[in-house]
Amino acid sequence: MNKQEQSLVIITVCLAIMVLAVAWLCIRNIVEQNEQLKVENVELRQEIEELTKDIDEINGMYLREIERLTGTYLGTFDVTFYCPTGNRTASGTWPKEGRTVATDPDLIPTGSEIRVVYQTGNSVVYKAEDIGGAIQGRSLDVFVESYDQAIQLGRQEGKVYLIKEARK
Repeated sequence: MNKQEQSLVIITVCLAIMVLAVAWLCIRNIVEQNEQLKVENVELRQEIEELTKDIDEINGMYLREIERLTGTYLGTFDVTFYCPTGNRTASGTWPKEGRTVATDPDLIPTGSEIRVVYQTGNSVVYKAEDIGGAIQGRSLDVFVESYDQAIQLGRQEGKVYLIKEARK
């Protein structure tokens, strides 16, 4: 074997050793990363377990609050809307949007809290603070801040739940 051939063999052997060394380093790095990922996976599973318990607890609290707010189903009511008249309500308060509703006091006593679920799915808790002359039976008159808003909302149907009944 001449010197060129010997040099070529030496270079080939060196390259093979380098390739093997690099491959070994890459495999070692991959194995280390895999071990680290296994540790992180265990930690993430524990965190998921803890978060799942927290979510279950929050869901339980949420369901209890829904049950508290749902109340007793009274049926489907006709809902109309009225705007400021410059007068206090029958209960002596100033009407407030999102709170005040006029009811038939024989069906829903003044001072009671009700929840109305509209056909849109929106649900609002009101306080029976007013008595309307035309409000009899399964009818409600909800206070809003403007005449235009009352006209726009018009007449709707809503499912009514009695949350807290006031004493008659």
